[in-house]
Amino acid sequence: MFKKIVVGTDGSETALVALRHAVRLAAAGGSSVEIVTAHDPQATPSAGDAIDTLLRDAEAVVREGGISDVRTHAQPGDPAEVIIALADRVGGDLIVVGNKGMTGTKRFLLGSVPDKISHHAGASVLIVHTT
Repeated sequence: MFKKIVVGTDGSETALVALRHAVRLAAAGGSSVEIVTAHDPQATPSAGDAIDTLLRDAEAVVREGGISDVRTHAQPGDPAEVIIALADRVGGDLIVVGNKGMTGTKRFLLGSVPDKISHHAGASVLIVHTT
């Protein structure tokens, strides 16, 4: 099983589906969970409160699933690059993301994140079909 699961989220309903899959895997294997979101500070300069809420809500989902070893991370930058770098830095051996995310002006994560991660990650990748 996996020791450390890194989950990318943008706060969307589809990301929540992926997060719940990660929680089930973590509970089954005794894994810790690292939740990460990325943002473009120029596109969303006042997004700090929204990001804090997003991460608090995601952490609550993980804790409700019985996982006490959970950390949250928010960093500016390309979402795929931020997720991969965090997984490398913390020793994540599984990255979990949904296949779709937010669109429009609410969007925190930009680009085809699952595609980039699947091609460049040094860890195993689970892309959860969310819709």
